[in-house]
Amino acid sequence: MFVQVLPTALTPLGRALRQRHTTEAVIIGVTDTTPVAQALVLGRPTGGRMRAVGVSLPLTQQVRLAVASLLHASGEEMRELPGTVGGLPGAAPVRFWPVKPEVMVEIEVDQPSWSSATIATVRVFGGGAAT
Repeated sequence: MFVQVLPTALTPLGRALRQRHTTEAVIIGVTDTTPVAQALVLGRPTGGRMRAVGVSLPLTQQVRLAVASLLHASGEEMRELPGTVGGLPGAAPVRFWPVKPEVMVEIEVDQPSWSSATIATVRVFGGGAAT
């Protein structure tokens, strides 16, 4: 995992820093059928099971076209995750259509360094077959 520390705007406590992590995750779901609102539900293996760890920003057309042909429906009904998986405490639940965990993507996660919370912005950069 690559971690980069970047300065952010001034806060009442002085200059704050944020950390930018680049890592991998597996696509485990798609949130909507409307292209402008589609996002990816991302997972990572934990304790022998795939666990949801985040939701991407809405997909750009370029990313949507790149991953669409790689994703295969799992055949499960629509599922729901707590809104905190998307990174915002108190957010509405995230409803998504599960897909087979076959595609791994590189993601970039920004997190304020003063926060121990999991609030983060997830950007998807590329994909490939999960192994």
